[in-house]
Amino acid sequence: MSTLSLSKALDPETGWYRGDFHAHTNASDGVFPPALVARIAQAEGLDFVAITDHNTIEALLELSQRSDPLIIPGLEVTLEGGDFNVFGMTGWCEWMESICVGQAPVPLPRRYRTVTELMRRIAADGMLSSINHPLLQPWEWRYSAADLSYVHCLEIWNDPYWLDNVHANPRAVELWTAWLNAGFRITAIGGSDYHCPPKPQEGEPGMRLGLPSTYVAAIELSATAVLDGLRQHRAYVSIGPRVGLRACCNNTMYEIGDELGQRSVAWRRWREPGIYCRARWGPLR
Repeated sequence: MSTLSLSKALDPETGWYRGDFHAHTNASDGVFPPALVARIAQAEGLDFVAITDHNTIEALLELSQRSDPLIIPGLEVTLEGGDFNVFGMTGWCEWMESICVGQAPVPLPRRYRTVTELMRRIAADGMLSSINHPLLQPWEWRYSAADLSYVHCLEIWNDPYWLDNVHANPRAVELWTAWLNAGFRITAIGGSDYHCPPKPQEGEPGMRLGLPSTYVAAIELSATAVLDGLRQHRAYVSIGPRVGLRACCNNTMYEIGDELGQRSVAWRRWREPGIYCRARWGPLR
């Protein structure tokens, strides 16, 4: 099976690239064919889009020769206990058996006693796993015993057009924060969960590609580099503005994704008026 190249770079420059990590085509339950979804992503000004159809990678065949925008090969593993995206496959994988059998939710394959075993196998094959809309009912994540060591990313912001996400998205941010505080460095990403455009005349909210957007720092615009940026936690989610962050600790500057390690620091008031940090001494994770 021929799929997309992970190493082909569309832009050799290092920078922050904007994309969407959750989009569907008519290969599963999306409305538009893969090539049209790619053109919509290009029209939205995205640098990359991950095609993540339910339990199939068939759309990647049609997109294998496309060069703009960058296509991140993906798959939404749709199980009875929740959904998670996998990024970075280069073709058919053995673990896809009993999963890529239709877009309806499937039971966990018998060869894997737990979802942790499945995620461990996916990680061993060099791919990333990202839990989707973890608290959006009835598609919430119910594998509470999953080992978070094999969860690389968490979709903290899903389709803002979906009304229930008014509550589910902030709760997902709280969940991510709790996992960080527990010591799990999981990268926060966003996904439009694109299936079709809004149809206000029909009362259908639809979705918009790139809303929200995930910005990833990468050494070039290639699938390998973008996924490496996720591994290094060099990413942020936005529904509009671009942001930047620089922190100074002991005369050393740190940016998004950098690790300070265990050290004692004093938080202090910044010079800008009205911006404060609580005074606190203690170790940082």
